[in-house]
Amino acid sequence: MLRAYLDPISVGPGDRVQVMVSTDASTYRVEVARLLHGDPNPEGPGVLDQIVDWLDSQERHPGREQPLCVGSWLELPAADPWPASFSLTAWVYPTAHTGRVQVVASWADDTNEVLRLEIGEDWCLHGALRVGGTVHEVTADAEIRPGRWHFLGISFDSESRMLGTFSAARGASVFAVNRVPISESTVESAAGPLLIGAQRCEGATLNAFNGKVGGISLYDTALDDIDLSDLKNGAPPRGPRCEGAWDCSREISGNRVVDISGRGRHGVTRNGPTRGVTGPDWRGSNDTVYAAAPVRYNAVHLHEDDLEDADWTPTCGFTIPADARSGIYAVRICAGLDIETLSFVVRVGEAQGADILFVVPTLTWLAYANFDARNKHDIGLSLYDNHTDGTANYYATWHKPTSSTRPDLYFEVEDGGGAAPKLDPMSQGMEEKASHLVMADLYVIHWLEHLGVAYHVIADDDLHRRGAEALLPYAVVVSAGHHEYWTPQMLDAMDAYLEVGGHLQYMSGNGLYWATSLHPQNPHLMEVRRGGGTATSEAEAGELQHSSTGLLGGTWSDQGRAPQQLVGVGMAGQGFSRAPGFHRLADSYDPRVYFIFEGVEADEVIGDFGLNLRGAGGFEFDRIDRAEGTPSDALLLASTVEPPETYYRAMEHGVGRGPHDPLVRGDMTYFERGRGGVVFSVGSITWSGSLSYRDYDNNVALISTNVLRDFMRRGSPGGSDR
Repeated sequence: MLRAYLDPISVGPGDRVQVMVSTDASTYRVEVARLLHGDPNPEGPGVLDQIVDWLDSQERHPGREQPLCVGSWLELPAADPWPASFSLTAWVYPTAHTGRVQVVASWADDTNEVLRLEIGEDWCLHGALRVGGTVHEVTADAEIRPGRWHFLGISFDSESRMLGTFSAARGASVFAVNRVPISESTVESAAGPLLIGAQRCEGATLNAFNGKVGGISLYDTALDDIDLSDLKNGAPPRGPRCEGAWDCSREISGNRVVDISGRGRHGVTRNGPTRGVTGPDWRGSNDTVYAAAPVRYNAVHLHEDDLEDADWTPTCGFTIPADARSGIYAVRICAGLDIETLSFVVRVGEAQGADILFVVPTLTWLAYANFDARNKHDIGLSLYDNHTDGTANYYATWHKPTSSTRPDLYFEVEDGGGAAPKLDPMSQGMEEKASHLVMADLYVIHWLEHLGVAYHVIADDDLHRRGAEALLPYAVVVSAGHHEYWTPQMLDAMDAYLEVGGHLQYMSGNGLYWATSLHPQNPHLMEVRRGGGTATSEAEAGELQHSSTGLLGGTWSDQGRAPQQLVGVGMAGQGFSRAPGFHRLADSYDPRVYFIFEGVEADEVIGDFGLNLRGAGGFEFDRIDRAEGTPSDALLLASTVEPPETYYRAMEHGVGRGPHDPLVRGDMTYFERGRGGVVFSVGSITWSGSLSYRDYDNNVALISTNVLRDFMRRGSPGGSDR
């Protein structure tokens, strides 16, 4: 067994990379390599990398297994002292249909559990309380069924010695109440906090609750039926003292659970439950964002497979040297027969000595991380997965073990879109596999190496953090492969760069698509809530607004920032069989773009070959759309040639497929903007996979190189040609 992750994923000279390893092997060794090409397809250069001496690759590091805790919960301070009589209440909305025990509340320490409230295998509410050294149990007979809000809780009256549980579905006027007499009157105490949604034992999460929880409160008396009814209807009881009332609609971007009782017993969320979710007061009204009606969002959604941070101890690490070349690198970990490879980006300290900047789509790496894993619910989900309860996953974290940033992975459609190593480059049909993530990004790296030009790379995270400052020193910015996830800060940066005279060479498909957030305080966390586009799942009704930043989710097109406005093309469709090439159109003979096609014959099919799906116009592809914002003066240079009938429109554009639907196509376009800004776009993920075909002696490489060299000649914004 070998699992690992890195932190951080993007580094510069002087920065330290921490390596977190968990293995059952007694020792392991680590080496670092600069990656040049990852695809073993015999039609290309093959797998190429260079070992660097940033650490001793022969050193044997002691191996050890590190625990991985999945499942989220709330941690609330227990009243001190705990009231002799009490009522603990909450609204819950179960979402799992497993029929197993799910803990709603637990109060315990290392030696004993004092209180437990759970939904049993019979879907009934079970309560247990340790009083006078004995655990007493009580059950309310009414079922707590998934997909409906229930107001429920547990109470104890020390004078009458009555222990009770109670529940009522939202909209019901009658409570299911069961109170039983017990012989003791003194509730024992526990040193631990009050947990909502799970039990904890020796670092593990047990019997985790799947569903929403909100409106949690603790009173210093056993509420009677009238008080419970009032509280259920939003009117706190007048007599009893409130020992805690936790409002999950406040401070949604953080992990604090605010106590509004005045007692100051603020709690925390643990392990990344979903915030900004609809609560029991949400009625499907026009209040679709929590900022407009916070009271309707008094809930968190707990999942048994949530993971915010594995929080492993670093087992080794290394520092990036001052003279390190910018590029894509990988840490290769060898433990017995197990090998794990984790990629990362090295940027430069100062943007000097290069005209070209390649923005590596690392947010796409993160979005897909563990999409290929068979045990994903145990090690952290990708943004393409649903939780075990069937609800969409909104968050992804770099702080989890993953194999998805290996450079030897391809997109395996038949396996549900997962990735698998290309172990046998001569296997039949391998040339028709789809490449994306690190492997596809290395097509660009090797092309630049082949040209012998100086270049730098940065990660999406760097562009988000530094903005236009990261782009302005460069004559050419290259975006390629699967550059799908953009934050508002990234869009603003690229827009500013082009407006002042920058040059963008965009060779990507399905780009600038989903509105994306990086958590301001926890930049290892990424948030995407899908709606209105081509997606594997969608956000729940009323939950499109990001909890981390307040950004409204969905596609950027739905936000009025369609990719066509910035790069001329936007998502048109997808297909995973052999990709078509492009044919030139009338605009390609415009004198302004003569330089692009210099050396290309008029009747040539462009890119009907390649390492990635055997063609330059496939996987996911983008086209112009004037209604979405493609500039009116943009030149349509080329379009894909008769895509196969296995290529379909993007879902948001209706129903259609190739080869006869004119909207199922990828486009090549060129336009100018701002003070000398220029954009050349080819809307296809597989375009870069055709670059190295026949040792770069092909028209895809020729066109791409023509554009690159012309943009280099024009110089960086402001005319400072370096």
